[in-house]
Amino acid sequence: MLKTSTAAIGTSRRESDSVKASEANENANNNPLEPPLIDHGEHTAIEMTGTDRPGLFSEIFAAFADLHCNVLEAHAWSHNARLACIAYVSDDSTHAPIDDPSRLASIEDHLSTVIRATADPASNSTHVGHKENETDRFLAGQGKGCMNSNVERRLHQLMLSVEYCERKTTSVSIGSCEDRGYSIVTVKSKDRRRLMFDTICTLIDMQYVIFHAALRSDGADAFQEYFIRHVDGRALNTEGEKERVMKCLEAAIERRVCEG
Repeated sequence: MLKTSTAAIGTSRRESDSVKASEANENANNNPLEPPLIDHGEHTAIEMTGTDRPGLFSEIFAAFADLHCNVLEAHAWSHNARLACIAYVSDDSTHAPIDDPSRLASIEDHLSTVIRATADPASNSTHVGHKENETDRFLAGQGKGCMNSNVERRLHQLMLSVEYCERKTTSVSIGSCEDRGYSIVTVKSKDRRRLMFDTICTLIDMQYVIFHAALRSDGADAFQEYFIRHVDGRALNTEGEKERVMKCLEAAIERRVCEG
């Protein structure tokens, strides 16, 4: 049974970069018939996801050095300014896996400080934590090809989790019903309690009159439609006004989602 620990931490690196910190492992890469020299069961796997930016990867490695961690191997992918990285580390003095809970917590806290120095505070994509033995079966393959496939698959999973976190759950569009002189506001979002209340209150507070409204749900998703005019009787004429309404509605809906 492999003994590993996993920490999910936001960080960065360019796409196609695969860093080999061990010269012996680089030599092994030159001979595809040779199995990998790094036994991942003898080290700790640190998983990182977050926002990519220039220089962050160097800062992460500097943090590992400050924490007396020896980085034997690291793999990183980046796409749309998002990054996923897996690093295999050991204790700098004993070369043994790092499994002490307090030390793992210290590593996570230190790396989180580095990452959040420039991260968007509103972003939910930076996650910090560690789980014992999470990657035991995942990394238990035999041979270099299997190991590479497992690492790449895990990177795919990490990138998917980041992209899912980043996916916008609320969208607002505004069209027109010219023959009636209405503006049509369409809202797509996650269904929840008091969703229609929040939407209607926002429109009324922005001085719009609602002439017709419809709401339907499909599983966890909700679809709202409103026929509105400004209190002075006109429809939404300018792009600036439409943009303001869309942003205010999105904020009103997401605001309550963030509570608790």
